[in-house]
Amino acid sequence: MQISYCDSCGTRISPDDIERGAALQDSEIGSFCAKCAPSRRAADAPGRQLTNQTSSGIRAPRVSTTTAARQSLGPKRKPKTDVILIAAAAGVLVFVLFFFLFSGKNEPGSATKTEPPLAPALVHTPDAVKQAVPLEIKTPDPARAAEAVPQATPAAVSVPKDEIEDIRQNFVKRKWAELKARAEHAATYAIRTQMLDFSTSYKTLLIGKEADEFLKRLPPVDPPLPEPKAIIAAYCRDFKPNAPAQGWRYLWNQGAIGVSSLYAPLLWNANIYGYCPKGDVYPAGVPGGFLHLGADGGHPGYGITQGAGAEGDRFCIAAYRLQTGQNGKMAILGTVIRNDKTIQGTLELRIYLNDIQKLSKQVEFTGEPLEFAVNLNTMKEGDTIFVCVGPDKSDVSDKFTLDFSLYSIP
Repeated sequence: MQISYCDSCGTRISPDDIERGAALQDSEIGSFCAKCAPSRRAADAPGRQLTNQTSSGIRAPRVSTTTAARQSLGPKRKPKTDVILIAAAAGVLVFVLFFFLFSGKNEPGSATKTEPPLAPALVHTPDAVKQAVPLEIKTPDPARAAEAVPQATPAAVSVPKDEIEDIRQNFVKRKWAELKARAEHAATYAIRTQMLDFSTSYKTLLIGKEADEFLKRLPPVDPPLPEPKAIIAAYCRDFKPNAPAQGWRYLWNQGAIGVSSLYAPLLWNANIYGYCPKGDVYPAGVPGGFLHLGADGGHPGYGITQGAGAEGDRFCIAAYRLQTGQNGKMAILGTVIRNDKTIQGTLELRIYLNDIQKLSKQVEFTGEPLEFAVNLNTMKEGDTIFVCVGPDKSDVSDKFTLDFSLYSIP
């Protein structure tokens, strides 16, 4: 049995339809099923008689090349048009995706964004392909996001005045406790200086007043030794005959000691190579007596037991007045010796800053030098330091050796 298929719709032609003449099978125009045969007959040229017979008079189905191929391949299938379109659309989308990934991104630091190319408008993408193509999710650049968001300005922190005062009080208390502990362990000159600065800085506070009272109870401490460059004036170094060097004066008291307005100048005497009350007249008599100052020391005048009068002992005085630019913290360091060790007696050493007494000591007749060091604190130009040596009631054998230096301290 010969099997045929319709050339129009691909439907299998039933042998019964061929027998009945419902189907059309012609060697020239082809085979058509019962459904398609009427329209094919109407479309054929007029006057032509279409039959299912061959030229030999024997009815035989026409088998065209297409039909033979269909017979060998099996049932005829619908063309795969949709699959081709899906594959084409997928190719286009892959191309677009690669182009966007490698060409559409901005260069680093560039502010211009490149939009991805648009897919062709006429290409229809099936839903299956759309679901298969992964979507790219762009992550925002943190740096650009930070630039886009305005930064909040921190609000100024306001600390109440009471809290500030509490912080200050706590700091002062800790500092004072530390200084006090160090002073009780070893009251060095440096500690005393720090405590003095502390009591001055906080004198309006109770703790500053406490520091001042504590400082008064400490024993005196000598200042540090001077460095050569820090020496402002030195008695032996600066001594000059005929007239004192700049800033220096050599005096004696004609009234009570400690009142600079009652001091009188000593005059040069070449015979003794020193300065004395009456110049060329030496000794000067009562009350000056043997009073004089030389290059390395001198001798005091009469004492109250020798007729010095109600004004008291007569001191020889070496005075230095701070010059322009000389100011700051000062100290004085020196030695004094009563030369005669055979006759009993003493000298009196006094030091004044202006008319304020800073030191008073007795110098014994042992022949040993008495060292002295006094912290004068802050001095300013115009201030005067007075180093005074007196007879301590009597000037018998009271010749002395003296040297001292005035110097700046840190």
